[in-house]
Amino acid sequence: HILKLARRGLRTLVVAERRVSPEEAPCKSDVSQEDRDDAYHQGIADLEKNLTLLCIAGIQDPLRAEVPAAVRVCKQAGIRVRMVTGDNIETAMQIARSCGIMTDEYNVAVTGTQYRTMSDEERVEALPKLAVMARSLPTDKLLMVRDLKNRMNEVVAVTGDGTNDAPALKEAHVGLSMGITGTEVAKEASKIIILDDNFASIVATVKWGRSVFKNISSFLAFQLAINVSALTITFVIACTNDGSTSSFPITPTQLIYVNLIMDSLGALMLATSPPEERMMLQEPNSHEKPLLTKILMKMVLAHGVWETIVVLVLALTEFGKDVLLVPDSAAVGSRE
Repeated sequence: HILKLARRGLRTLVVAERRVSPEEAPCKSDVSQEDRDDAYHQGIADLEKNLTLLCIAGIQDPLRAEVPAAVRVCKQAGIRVRMVTGDNIETAMQIARSCGIMTDEYNVAVTGTQYRTMSDEERVEALPKLAVMARSLPTDKLLMVRDLKNRMNEVVAVTGDGTNDAPALKEAHVGLSMGITGTEVAKEASKIIILDDNFASIVATVKWGRSVFKNISSFLAFQLAINVSALTITFVIACTNDGSTSSFPITPTQLIYVNLIMDSLGALMLATSPPEERMMLQEPNSHEKPLLTKILMKMVLAHGVWETIVVLVLALTEFGKDVLLVPDSAAVGSRE
């Protein structure tokens, strides 16, 4: 009967009784509190024998409506979700199936005892398809985090709310504690606090993290392209005019204004760009991936070369003077 309830995703609660005479009480009212506590811990095991079963109840902790959709988004984003719980393994498997964590592809479920007694090689072999670890201890959670980090070379994020979760939260690359039910110890050990204790908020965190990474890369590419072309133009014009930069298209004061606009408005636009939904369709970035990739550097060089050629043509040729409406007797950018 208990297994039937567990396979329906219900937590089982057993209600039983035993009538106890005053002589069988584990603690007396006429002794000190310390002696009473000691007697209680010594006698409680005996009291839990020969009980009369009254009923077995199934308690359901329903999934939040947004959790299955959030798990699907994680899968599209290349993020593996695993469940580590203290529940019965049958209950955990049913809940994992309901929210999409356990599928035909990822169908391995183990208990904490089974996982910790495996050899290192067996754990590495099981992890790729492992979806659920039930009846686990906090040390089992920590062991899984270390295996994923050190043996599988994965980027690991861990959620937790209890004091015992603190080692795993600290060991993970990203520890996420619960803001409502989480203990202060868990919050101190984590890097991010989920204020509403909602799994969907974790997905939003990933989306914003990818957006910040993209915006920083775009800002660096923008700045490098402009500065590479500006330095190259200044150097070429100085070399072709005996060290003078009087032929530069703009004066130093104008150049300062251009930099102010470029650094403030351009950076503000790139830095505040909101995340796009298509970011969650991309594979995760490696934690070793540089901000400036080879493709991005090629784009910087291409833009820099193009801008340099255009400005040099405008600054040093007769065609440029005609376009800029500069009289023949005047030098481009000269002061009166």
